[in-house]
Amino acid sequence: GTISQIEQAARLLIEAYSVQRTVTVHFDRGAVCVSREYNSTIECFFQGSFYLPKGYIRSAVGAGDGFAAGVIYGIHKKWP
Repeated sequence: GTISQIEQAARLLIEAYSVQRTVTVHFDRGAVCVSREYNSTIECFFQGSFYLPKGYIRSAVGAGDGFAAGVIYGIHKKWP
C-alpha cells in the first residue's frame, strides 16, 4: 500500500482499539508511526528505508526483532 493508506490503517487501529501510545508499521519502504500521547492529537511520522551496498546484509534473520527492539527502546528513552 501507499504511505497514506498505511497511515490511515494505523489511525483506524488507534481509534478502534483505544491504543494508548503508538502503532508502528514496518514495510519495505520504511516505517510509519502513528502516535497519540495521553489522549492528545494523533501525529504521524514516516522514516524511509536506508539503502545499503549490495552484499552489506548477509541475512534478514532477526531484522524484525531488531527493528521492534529499536522502536521500543526509543519509546522508553522518549526519543522524538
